[in-house]
Amino acid sequence: MIVHGQLLGSFMAVHVARERPVLGSVLETTATNVQELVESKLPWYAWPFVRIVVEVSLQKVDNRTAAAGFQAPTLVIAGGQDKTTPPRLGKQVFDAVPRSDKRWLLIKDAGHNGALRTSGAGEIYCDFVRGL
Repeated sequence: MIVHGQLLGSFMAVHVARERPVLGSVLETTATNVQELVESKLPWYAWPFVRIVVEVSLQKVDNRTAAAGFQAPTLVIAGGQDKTTPPRLGKQVFDAVPRSDKRWLLIKDAGHNGALRTSGAGEIYCDFVRGL
């Protein structure tokens, strides 16, 4: 089984990849945790005036922590123009994966959706899957 999740689906994919034996995992436009994802949407000048409260059960969910327990090759895909999940959040998840066969794919011209439809991305994705 290969798990592939995008944004919120990446949280489920990370959970499955940590809890079950998988051949590989693909995390597309992923984020570290809900708190940091929400804070990334808030402009700095609003911080003193806005209070964000994340449900207690969601506060415990962190893709970096879960990714640190990965036992299979991982491909993390980020869009350089992604305004929904900044690539730096995906890079932090990638950095947490302990494996040497992990792969980071930053598609500079891609936004949040459709990263795999950009030129060359499908080939890299297929090469990753074939290599499992």
